[in-house]
Amino acid sequence: MDNRGRDAVGDRRRYRLANVTLTREQELWGMALWVEKAHGNRGPSFIAERIDALSRSGEKDGARLWQEVARRFDSLADRQKDDPSS
Repeated sequence: MDNRGRDAVGDRRRYRLANVTLTREQELWGMALWVEKAHGNRGPSFIAERIDALSRSGEKDGARLWQEVARRFDSLADRQKDDPSS
């Protein structure tokens, strides 16, 4: 039996991921999509909590990042409202 791709435990396979470089814009949209998937309708609250916590701790860059994510999240929500198939 060919054991290429198997580790010492046996059945788990190892996969190599290609090196992928994302633009900042792609990263922000990815974060917004993750929030949508992970938090659904609670997404705006989750994002607001992140912004608040980062602002309180003096992490202004982090707060700005999440504000950008919030804008994209809102665009996703607007898109869903406008979609006649949903």
